[in-house]
Amino acid sequence: MTAIDSSVSAKCERLGQLINEPLVKARLPDGYYEGITDHLGKIREEGTDAVSEQLLQNLLELVNEYEAWLTKYANQPPAFDAARSGDQAGLVNALDAGFDINAKDDDGLTLVMLAATNGHAEIVSNLIERGGDISAICEEQNDFDAMIMACAQGHVAVALQLLDHGVDVNKRYAPGSSRGRVGNQTALSIAANRGHIDICRLLIKRGADMEIVADSGYTALMWALVNGASEEAAELLLDAGANPDPATQPIESFSGALTTPLILAASNGLSSIALRLISAKVNLDAQDSSGWTALKHASRIGRDEIVEALIDAGADINLADEEGWTPLIAAASRAAWSTMQLLIDADVDVNYAADSGSTALREVISRRLLRHGIVSLSRLTGRNVDLEHQEGYETALVFAEKLLQAGANPNVTYEDDSDKKLIDEAKEHGDDELCELLERFGAQATEGLDDDDQADAELDEPSDGDRLVLAAAQVDIDELTDLLEQGVDVNYLDSDGDTPLSYSVIKLCLGNSGQEETRDLLEQIDLLLSHGARVDVPGCRVAPLPMVARTGRLGLLKALLAAGADPDAVLTEIDEDAGKTATEVACEAGHDDIVAALNKAHA
Repeated sequence: MTAIDSSVSAKCERLGQLINEPLVKARLPDGYYEGITDHLGKIREEGTDAVSEQLLQNLLELVNEYEAWLTKYANQPPAFDAARSGDQAGLVNALDAGFDINAKDDDGLTLVMLAATNGHAEIVSNLIERGGDISAICEEQNDFDAMIMACAQGHVAVALQLLDHGVDVNKRYAPGSSRGRVGNQTALSIAANRGHIDICRLLIKRGADMEIVADSGYTALMWALVNGASEEAAELLLDAGANPDPATQPIESFSGALTTPLILAASNGLSSIALRLISAKVNLDAQDSSGWTALKHASRIGRDEIVEALIDAGADINLADEEGWTPLIAAASRAAWSTMQLLIDADVDVNYAADSGSTALREVISRRLLRHGIVSLSRLTGRNVDLEHQEGYETALVFAEKLLQAGANPNVTYEDDSDKKLIDEAKEHGDDELCELLERFGAQATEGLDDDDQADAELDEPSDGDRLVLAAAQVDIDELTDLLEQGVDVNYLDSDGDTPLSYSVIKLCLGNSGQEETRDLLEQIDLLLSHGARVDVPGCRVAPLPMVARTGRLGLLKALLAAGADPDAVLTEIDEDAGKTATEVACEAGHDDIVAALNKAHA
């Protein structure tokens, strides 16, 4: 346990006090109070090593922000706090004393809005009877009114009051997003996206139009499915007759949002919805803005029940995206082995090549060889390789053979714009098993390669740098610390194109780490950065920043930017989103806070 510095301890104590101040607590976004309380409890019990350095910094910065809130809101008329807290008597006293019922507080909110946001139906009713304006909008909050505020928070009784007093159930709103305001949203689309089922039921019963199309091209059903928002809301909408295949188009500025309900369900692994949509005979081969089909999305994340249903329903198993990637190549790139088996059994084209030249066999062999160094080092050092690496290493060989048996060409090149073939790379890595397999299916080494390219890569004694990368791969923080303190180069680039930092980011962003390992990985990354790890190392096979941006880890993204990460870095060809920037993948994933941080870095 790391001892807590007195100044840090004092700030943590003050933060705990601040979030319990009524003026602050009432304004905290959903989940903030519980999250901050949990983090502070861990710090008290385990010390500052209970959280990452970046998270600790973020927590300490909140103290100044919340202190400013106390100053800002302390002198507001008591009527506003009465409406927010549900103090009926205090509010009546203020109104009887002449307080303007339609006045706005420093955030642009009226009494009706404050009561509606916090679910105080009786106060809303009282305010309406006294002349409270239910049509007023808050310019500071996307021109929202009391109705949308109530629906966004799931307050059914308040929404019912407002509808009974004439609010248009199909009024359009324009919430903000990373691409700008998304117009033509309704209370139903916002409630569906937030999973407020009772609100959705009320709005549908009151005649809400389920087919209104937002600027993004989304209907209410699609809003329920985006980012896996609410499977239950999607079920409700389909039961109520929502069009399962609206074939909508976004406006030009949102062209990158083109999609369908089936694609959204498949990409988020919502199996029951996807199967229902398939049964409804929707367009199985519709493509999103990147040319991805529902089958490619489901294949990439290994949702076999969806993949199998799409195959059985007649989806085109070889339909490629705009970069030439098919469902099989996508599954191979993510080691979705059982999905690959389904596609192979369906007689997929195993030799389809992406625009970059990548094939399913190349992806599988690349996965095998990327682990060969770690497995070899583990054998030499007598340390056990972790299960993820071992399975990935061994299963890759099994599926390489399956692809070859299905007719895959063993003589494709290993890299773009290179004469080096798969077997050439296997020989350089010293992977005898793979070489034997490829030769059995007719692979021939490239003639005329330099002797250096054909050198035997068997390892006699691992270097300290290789040990450092191995320690990072094994998330062995003690070993990593010892090596760094011995002066081993924190930016060592191994023969596979990995640094300790890049390997840590890959494992965090593309692995299946549990909560404990995730915490260890964040601690490990923090350790590496504190020892001067560079984010962008020439020759490294990955670009860490866009990988982190896609996951939505704001604190880690800021840490990488602070360490000098190139905000314009693009994903490399080991990734299915190769060529996309951090901003692009963050936009696609809906991580507005990440986009804002990247824009700030650019500025």
